[in-house]
Amino acid sequence: MKRLVFAPQLFAAWMEGRKDVTRRLVRGDKPRYKEGEIVRVVTSWQVPAEYDDCRPSELCQRAEALFRLDGIPLCIGGQNEDGSEEILLAKTGKLRPGRFVPKGLEAYFPRARIGIVTQERLQRITKYDCLREGCPSVRNQNDGPEGWFRALWESIHTKKGERWVDNPLVWRVRINKED
Repeated sequence: MKRLVFAPQLFAAWMEGRKDVTRRLVRGDKPRYKEGEIVRVVTSWQVPAEYDDCRPSELCQRAEALFRLDGIPLCIGGQNEDGSEEILLAKTGKLRPGRFVPKGLEAYFPRARIGIVTQERLQRITKYDCLREGCPSVRNQNDGPEGWFRALWESIHTKKGERWVDNPLVWRVRINKED
């Protein structure tokens, strides 16, 4: 199953129902995600510190996964030998990128169904779509939702040709929660 990787604050916005659109750089002539496809939505994650020396591919499937929701670690337990849920609070280890979630822990992350996928220039984003991208309360934003989205984009995309000022082509991807 393909993955859709979000920064922790955007993952939290999606989980809270404040995000249902994402933009991805156009690479090639076909979008990475297709309408109707089911994907796994992942973000940064952690396991207990005792596993810090393990590569993601080496992690035991029983290890409890801790992943970050808006800066707050959330414990997701494995299963005990008797089949009951195991939730252990342990010293959390290093934060790992969502793209390195091992297959054995992938099922702890939610799924989404891809909606309509369209191509557009980045700077064509509307105020309404900035809100749909997960913009937090507008009352605290000096530049409004557009300024928030621009700052977010610039914090993620720093290479020439990908930056806000370059106005790259992007795929606008609608994402719906899958129960």
